[in-house]
Amino acid sequence: MFTEEFAEYKCSDIRFEKPVLLVTCRSSSTDLCEHEVGNVLFIKDPCVKIEKTPFTGVLLVYSSLDVNRAYRVASFREYGFVESIIPVHCTSVLPVTRTFLEECLAKITSSKTPVKVKVRARGVREVSSEVYRLVLQVLRELGVSVKSESSTCLFVEIIEKQVYVGIGSCKPVFKASTMIS
Repeated sequence: MFTEEFAEYKCSDIRFEKPVLLVTCRSSSTDLCEHEVGNVLFIKDPCVKIEKTPFTGVLLVYSSLDVNRAYRVASFREYGFVESIIPVHCTSVLPVTRTFLEECLAKITSSKTPVKVKVRARGVREVSSEVYRLVLQVLRELGVSVKSESSTCLFVEIIEKQVYVGIGSCKPVFKASTMIS
C-alpha cells in the first residue's frame, strides 16, 4: 500500500544536474541494457532516469543517489547486456582545462592508490591523446602513480562536447553465464 506521503511525491519534480553513471552496453542491446540497469537502481531510487546518447550502446544514468552509492549498487550485480559501468564524479565541456582536471583529480584520487588511465572520446577527433597527456601531467603533480596493472581505473569519457570523469574498478561487469545444452 502506498502512503499519502509517497502519493504526493513526483519524480517529475526532480531536476538532475549531472549523470552519476555512464553505462556501455553490448551492441544492439541498448534497450535491454537500459532495463537491466534501471531495474537494479530502481530499488534504491524509484526516480532513476536513463538517457540514451547519440552513440549506440552508451547510456547516461541520473539518480538522486550520490555517485558512489549509485556505483556500488549498480556495479556489483550480474548483467547480461551491460559491458561497463563508470562512475561520473566530475563533468565539464571541451576543451578540457588543466584547472578542471586539477580540481577534479584532487578530489577523487589519492597518492596512496595507483591508477590505470582510460580515455575514450566519441564524436570528436584527436582529443583523447591530448587529454591523456594532460591527465598524466596532473596526476604526476598530485603524486598519483599511474600503473597499467592497477585494479583502480581513472576514466575520462568524452561524448561530443561533454566530458565525464570518474574513478572505479577496472574489472569488467560480471556477466550472467549462459548454458548451452
